[in-house]
Amino acid sequence: MELMHKGSKSLQYEPSHRQDSDLVKSFGKELIKGGKNCLNPTQAIKAVNSPISSPSVILYMPSFITPDGTLSFSGDVLSISERLNWLTQFNNSTMIRLPEHIFDVGFQYKVLNELKLQRIIKLRIAYLNKSYSREKFIDIEQLFTIEDVTYRARDNQVLINREIIKIDK
Repeated sequence: MELMHKGSKSLQYEPSHRQDSDLVKSFGKELIKGGKNCLNPTQAIKAVNSPISSPSVILYMPSFITPDGTLSFSGDVLSISERLNWLTQFNNSTMIRLPEHIFDVGFQYKVLNELKLQRIIKLRIAYLNKSYSREKFIDIEQLFTIEDVTYRARDNQVLINREIIKIDK
């Protein structure tokens, strides 16, 4: 996931093994199947605000940018349905790392909140299940532990705003 502020400085924690991160994200696409790539922020916003005509809409790599163009991010998987809307971040770790992962979803929450979307999008982090033991084939269903982090993201908005102000200086 890439977080941008005014199109320049990255606010993201970068994993040390980019290939591992890409592999985990590809497993995430296998877990949440049936999506299409969506790198255009206008398409992502339209998908969130449009009526649901099918059981669900799944977007890979959805991008969002604030109306003033100063804050943006590209997520991993956005699932939109009549009941729940989830933006899932896939991480190549075996736990939620503080403060990096919560900072990431806190930033996402800020951008999504500023967009004033017609549907509420909840945030979750998927990380590797450390008790999973691989046999012959990888069981994607057992590979990840998924946590709802929406409230943690919301509760960290003061920290997010403080970090953005630091970057502006």
